[in-house]
Amino acid sequence: MNVKTLGTAVAMAAALAAAAGCNRPGAANETNATASAAAPVQLDEESLKLVMMPELTEEEANAAILAKDGIPVIVRKDIENQINLLMLAQIPRDHLNTAPAQNKMRMRQMMFDRILSSKVADLIMPDLLADAKAAGFDCNEADMKKLEDDYAASHSPGDSSPATFKDFVAAQQNPDKVLEEFKTRLTVGKYLEKTIGDKLGPVPSNEVERVFKDVAANAEGLDEAAGLAKIESIKKEIDAGADFAELAKKHSDCPSKAKGGDLGEFDNSRMVPEFGSVAFTAEVGAVSSPVKTRFGWHLIKVTDKIPAIPATDKNPGKPEMVKASHILVKTHPRLPTLEEVRTEMTRRRDAIEMNKYITKYAREHGLTMPAIDAAREKLKLQMERQAAEKAQAEKAEAAKAKPAAAPAAKPEAKPAEKPAAKPAAEPETKPQANPAAKPSAPAKPVAMIESAPVKIERKGPDSKPVAVPVEVPAAK
Repeated sequence: MNVKTLGTAVAMAAALAAAAGCNRPGAANETNATASAAAPVQLDEESLKLVMMPELTEEEANAAILAKDGIPVIVRKDIENQINLLMLAQIPRDHLNTAPAQNKMRMRQMMFDRILSSKVADLIMPDLLADAKAAGFDCNEADMKKLEDDYAASHSPGDSSPATFKDFVAAQQNPDKVLEEFKTRLTVGKYLEKTIGDKLGPVPSNEVERVFKDVAANAEGLDEAAGLAKIESIKKEIDAGADFAELAKKHSDCPSKAKGGDLGEFDNSRMVPEFGSVAFTAEVGAVSSPVKTRFGWHLIKVTDKIPAIPATDKNPGKPEMVKASHILVKTHPRLPTLEEVRTEMTRRRDAIEMNKYITKYAREHGLTMPAIDAAREKLKLQMERQAAEKAQAEKAEAAKAKPAAAPAAKPEAKPAEKPAAKPAAEPETKPQANPAAKPSAPAKPVAMIESAPVKIERKGPDSKPVAVPVEVPAAK
């Protein structure tokens, strides 16, 4: 890790507290200082809705976000309340009123991470400093001189902060404590550079060149000079009598080109300041000189102005409105050089490795994030369940799409065989009576009880006994 890629070693240490590095030395204490300054802000129901305060159950509000050796250090409601104070103190209410909900939620997440990182840094900094000193690292005069020079180089004439690092420290409530904190961070930064940086090495040149080419290929619009030249050329055509709407359809890079550049009616809060200030001061029918915004170069033509409507008891009122058209020539910022791309890639890589190291170090020293760990585990299980359900659904779809198997061939039906013809019945002949022959036994009745007496002996004409069957009534 090259410390120069992060500004100085202090930037590495300040990253532990989610600070901005040596460009703003006070960033390490910014969160607490701002929260204190914001304390008088009223957190009424309307304000909480404005800053998108999430609705929390009692369990969620008291969930331990950070714990040290199993003891909660900070719970979720504490961080959420700090975020509420910061947003209301730092962001004008009219911006909060018009900002999209997703932007405010993204801002809350960034602040959440920042506050949490700062708290982690506060808790592990003593251990890191002890490790640094044990390894022979300390802050010397050369380190402090470098910090002072970097501060001075980053200070702009219009900046309201103190012009020198010494003045900045002197302006703090506890200058000695603030100075000691920066010496601590410088010491830890040097230690981390040696511990982590020496293992990383440079970012591979082929990766840097690939990103450099991608940045150039994906840049939208013209460079600043070419964009200005084009918009000035269009303005000359308009001044010579060309139709504004037709030129908008031909040259504008805004979707409004389909309507001749017409933007409809809008109030000043809906436009970036550079655009709005011109639109609301221009005369109706006039075409402005080229106007530069972050989107590129514009020509603005105001077609109507609607005066503000004062508020009454029954009417909330309306701000002043303007109806205008514009022509936009998109431009992109100056493309970075190959070395600037290399520097930025190195910075990002180092920040990722720093985060990994600090996370591991914090856990090894008793810091845990119970609520976050539980949320991650819940998310992991949810993703696994969704993956399983998706696989099952795909399997079912594949089974539906599979062609049905052809039915098995039925054996050919054999022609039914005709039953053999029965022989013709012989004519029944009655036996001749023979008094000497024993009569044949008659068929048994269906309900005959075979155990009952079946014969009575009596004498026939030849004096021999003859068996005479006796019918027994069927059992009822």
